[in-house]
Amino acid sequence: MPNSSVVTTRPRLSLLGLRDAWMESARANRARLQSLAELSFIALWAIWVGRSYLSLNPHVALGIGNDDFLLSIFPYYPLLRVLHCGDCALWNGLMNGGTPTLGDSIGALLHPVMLPLILRWGVMDGIKVAMLTSLIMGGWAQWCLARVMRLGVVPRLWVALLAVAGGHLAGPLQGGDVGIVFSIAATSLVVAPGVALALSGRRRDAVIFGLMLGQGLLAGQGYLQLAMVAGLLPAFVFFLFGHNLRLHPVWKEFALAGLLAGLISAAFLVPWLTFAPHIVKPTEPQSSQPLEYLPLNLVIRDMRFFMADVLQKLPAPSLYLNYIGWTPLILAVLAWRLIPRAAMRLYLFFLAAIALIYLLGSSTILKWVRDFLPGFLLDLRNPTFGVGLAVTLVLGLAAWGLDRLWRLNWPNLLLKTSASASLSVDSRLLLVLPLLWSIRSVAEFNEQFHIKSEWPADIVAAAQAPRTETAEWMRPLYGNWTFVAAALSENIKITAAYRIWDLKDRPYPPMHVEVGNDPAMLSSPNYWKSVNGIHFVFYPENEYAFVDTGSQYIPCRASADGGYIDVQCQTDQPGQLIVYENSWSGWRAWRDSRAVDLQSGQWLQVEAPAGSHTYRFRYRPADVLVGFVLSLIGLGLAIRFGFQKTPEPVPPLAALEADPLP
Repeated sequence: MPNSSVVTTRPRLSLLGLRDAWMESARANRARLQSLAELSFIALWAIWVGRSYLSLNPHVALGIGNDDFLLSIFPYYPLLRVLHCGDCALWNGLMNGGTPTLGDSIGALLHPVMLPLILRWGVMDGIKVAMLTSLIMGGWAQWCLARVMRLGVVPRLWVALLAVAGGHLAGPLQGGDVGIVFSIAATSLVVAPGVALALSGRRRDAVIFGLMLGQGLLAGQGYLQLAMVAGLLPAFVFFLFGHNLRLHPVWKEFALAGLLAGLISAAFLVPWLTFAPHIVKPTEPQSSQPLEYLPLNLVIRDMRFFMADVLQKLPAPSLYLNYIGWTPLILAVLAWRLIPRAAMRLYLFFLAAIALIYLLGSSTILKWVRDFLPGFLLDLRNPTFGVGLAVTLVLGLAAWGLDRLWRLNWPNLLLKTSASASLSVDSRLLLVLPLLWSIRSVAEFNEQFHIKSEWPADIVAAAQAPRTETAEWMRPLYGNWTFVAAALSENIKITAAYRIWDLKDRPYPPMHVEVGNDPAMLSSPNYWKSVNGIHFVFYPENEYAFVDTGSQYIPCRASADGGYIDVQCQTDQPGQLIVYENSWSGWRAWRDSRAVDLQSGQWLQVEAPAGSHTYRFRYRPADVLVGFVLSLIGLGLAIRFGFQKTPEPVPPLAALEADPLP
C-alpha cells in the first residue's frame, strides 16, 4: 500500500512541474515579444523624427551653417584610407603637416557603431545615418533605464518617445555639432546598466556596464566623457557603502566594470593620452552659463532667447538647447513624494548625478580644481555640452514619478450613456492627453534643428580640381571649410587650415599651392589656373620632398597616402632628404629597402647619398599596438566573465518594490 501511494503521487508532481515550467517559459516569451515590440515602436518613431537624414547626398551638410559640422567631421577622412591601404590610416596626413589619426578626440573613430557607418557610407552620408542611429540609441537608452527600474509600459514608452524628440539630441544640430549628438546618445546608454548593477549586484550586469562604459569612452568629443566620468560615475558611491559607512561587496562588481571599460577603450585611450600633451586649443570664448540659469534651458523654447546674449550665455543656440518641457520636470519632482522609502538611495543617485553634471556644465567644479588639472583639461571652452547627459537622468526621474502616479488607486469615472446605462472609464486616461501634448510640444520645437544645407557646386568643383604628379601641401580658400572638406574627400593635403586644436610649437608646412579669389593672383608669375572664379598659384620653391645639399634644394618625386610615403630622388651630391611631414614617434624609414635612421627635427629627414635612390616612410606606432592588445584583452575578459557560471549576486542596497511589470 505505501508503494502504491508513492507511485500515484509522482506523476502528479511531475505534471505540475511541467505545467509550471511551461507557464514560466510562456511568460518569458511574452515578455521578450513585448520588449521587442516596444523597442521596434521606439525605433520607428526615431526614424520618423529623423526622416530628413534618409535622403543621402555626399554634398549635403547638417545644420543651418557648415562650420561646426565640418569641423566635427574632419577627423573621419583619414579613417577612410583603411579601405585603400590598411594601416596607412593610422596617420592623418591630410591636414597641417600630419598628426596621429587616433590622437584626435573629436571623432568617434573606433566606436563600434560609428566606424562601420563611416566605412560603409563615407563621411558625409555615414554621419547622417549616425544621427538617425543616435535618435534610436537615445530612445532605447531611456527605455532600458525605465525597464531596469521596473516601470510600467506607459512610463517607459512615454519617456523613450520624449527622449527621441528631446532637445539634447536635436539642439546641438542647430550648429551642426553632430559629434555632440552621437556622444550624448552613446553615454546615455551607460546609465541603465549602471542602475541595473546597483539593483541586482549580478556579475552579468557588471559586464554589460563595463561594455557600455567602454563604448561611451569611445564616442568622441570629450565633453560628454567628462560628464560621464566626473558627473555620473561618482554618484554611484551611494551604492558602495552600507550601514555605518562600511564598504559594500558590490564595489567589486563596479571595479570590474571599470576595469573592463578601461581595457576595451584602450585602443583609443592609449594613443590619445600619448598625443594629448602635444596639442593646444583655444580657450575663449567660454560658453559656461551660471548654474542658476542653466536649468532654464530645459523649459525655454523661444529661439529669440537663444539667439541673444542674455542670462550670461553666448548667442550660440546649439550650446544650450535642451528643451524637454515642464511635464517631465513636474513628474520628476513628484517622484520624491511617491517613491518607496526603500528606494531612496536610487533617488539620491539621480539627484547627485544631475547636480554634478550641472556643476561641471557651469564650470563651477572646473574652477574649484583648476590648479590641479593637467594642461589639456584647462582648454575646455564648452563644458555646457555635457548637460545633455543630465537630461537622460531628469527623464529617468520623470518616468519614475509617472509610474508611481499611474499605480495609485485611481477611481473609475462613470459616464452616463443613456437613462438606464453608464460606462465606467479608468480615470488614469486623463493623464494621456498631457503626456501626448508634452511629446508633441517637444517634437515640434526641436524639429527645426533636423535640417540640411547643400554645398555650393562651384566650391566643390574648385576644391577637387588641383591634381599634380607629386604630393604637395595646398593652402585652401580662406575661411571656407566647405572647400577644405571637399578637398579632404579627394585625399588632397591641406595646410594652414583651421581646426579645433593645433600642435604646440609646430608651424604649418609651407604651401606649394595657394588658393584664393583675389584678382591680383591672375597676374602672379606662378599663376596656374582658375576654376569657377577661384584661382590657383604655384610656389615651386616649396616642394613636398627635396634633398638639401647645403648649396641647393633638389626636388624629389613623392607620393603620400596617410602613413605611407614613397620618395624617389636623383642627385649628384649628398645631402639631407627633407619631407614636409611632421616627424613623430612611430615613423620608420628605409632607403633602397635598407632601414635608415630618422634625423631630429620637425620634419621627416634622413641622410641622402648621391645617386638615384628610393625612400620609404611608414608610420607604425607602438602606442596603437599596445592599445589594441589591451582592448582585445578587455573583450576577452568580458566574454569570459559574461559566460562563466554566475556567482551569487551581492545583496543590493537600492531596493525597488517588486511590482509586476504591466
